[in-house]
Amino acid sequence: MIGVRVLPLILMAAVVAGCSDGGGAAPSPAAPFRVGAAAVTITPEVSESAPPVWIGGYRQARQATGVHDDLFARTVVVDNGKLRVALVAVDLVGIFLEQVLTVREQVAGRVAELGVDHVIVASTHNHESPDTMGLWGPSREETGVHPPYQRFVERRIVESIATACARLTGARIAFGRTRAAELIVDSREPVVVDDRLLVMEAVDAASGASLATLVNFASHVESMGRDNTLLTADYAHYLVQAIENDRGGVALFFPGAVGGLLTPRGIEMDDPETGQPAPKDSYRNAELYGQALARHALQALETARPSSNRTLWVETRPVTIRLDNPRFQAGVAQGIIGGGELGPRFESEDGAWRVTTEVGLARIGNGMFLLVPGEIYPELIKGGIPDPAVAGADFPDAPVEPPLLPRMSGEFNFVLGLANDEIGYLIPRRQWDDIEPYAYGRDRPQYGERNSVGPEGGPAVSAALHALLDNDH
Repeated sequence: MIGVRVLPLILMAAVVAGCSDGGGAAPSPAAPFRVGAAAVTITPEVSESAPPVWIGGYRQARQATGVHDDLFARTVVVDNGKLRVALVAVDLVGIFLEQVLTVREQVAGRVAELGVDHVIVASTHNHESPDTMGLWGPSREETGVHPPYQRFVERRIVESIATACARLTGARIAFGRTRAAELIVDSREPVVVDDRLLVMEAVDAASGASLATLVNFASHVESMGRDNTLLTADYAHYLVQAIENDRGGVALFFPGAVGGLLTPRGIEMDDPETGQPAPKDSYRNAELYGQALARHALQALETARPSSNRTLWVETRPVTIRLDNPRFQAGVAQGIIGGGELGPRFESEDGAWRVTTEVGLARIGNGMFLLVPGEIYPELIKGGIPDPAVAGADFPDAPVEPPLLPRMSGEFNFVLGLANDEIGYLIPRRQWDDIEPYAYGRDRPQYGERNSVGPEGGPAVSAALHALLDNDH
């Protein structure tokens, strides 16, 4: 659930959105945007003759024994005649910024063909996909990353973007929202959830047919549990399948503020075929959960509001964070995280480790998108940080980070978690709890802390996002 790196600033400069004409004429007032979408498979081979595939999430030594359903890179490209932006969702546990930069470089190398100014890639945080981060290999001392597969994923993402660009057509975009609190469990006190489910749909301006539907909701993609050995997109598979069956086009799922940890685990899904709850950690349970989310999304689309403008822009910036987690320091030094040659890079000065990631902000019509490089706690999004601090918290006098959501000025405000990077849990500093005595009467440290860069991660990312909101276009 974590990645750490430092990147040359010359590469970061390539991230800034440009102002090309997008390779096509400006859309007409009847079709404020041009939109194309595509889905390409990123499923690795699982066979006796192929290299072992270690599944990312939960534990080490979980080797894939087969494929239940394909994994995908799903892309929607939006063009307003001045800028062209690609949003990609991949059915993976996490993707590091280094790979996103590689994808951007490859897309930039085909600028005359594709005309893409900016690429955003987010993982669904699928816990039943290949280990693309390195933490879940055959043992704690061995990486789970297979570099050829990583390169394959990069190429397939570029292919999905190219296919979406080839399908660009005049389109109208609409936004909707609803709530689905009954489909989230917060496994860490205090109980704070972002239960908003937001949708963006692009339809063909001429025929009205759906081109793409983007769904954003804060729940870990982990319905199948720790013992499953078949590759699957988990509940996201059933979610996008149900939407595509109903609306057509390409559906994409982006996780929201899943830190905390917000999860579907513990929710019993009643099976209408049996009249009983679906078995825990079963495909039937994942199917019912994904279909329930799809029903919420489709309901939100029934009252979706067309965008009143053709705004399109993206702004990103690097953020350097102190890295205090010795487990991750050792993981990179030993070539475990990222698999060595693909591993994140550090800066170390005066005994302090630092990592650079990326935050971002985007607008598509009436929608605003917060691009968060990890699993942000909902307290940093909507508020709810204890004040005064809970007894036992390590930094009870730390300033309370102001919530981000009230600062967002879109009519529909999306939080895209694990966007362009995965640096793990982003925790309010006042809630950090890694030293005895523990808060809430616990007898051990919290789960999130050992999967975080450290107590500076949440405050640093939050402050950088607030700075972007200060410069809201």
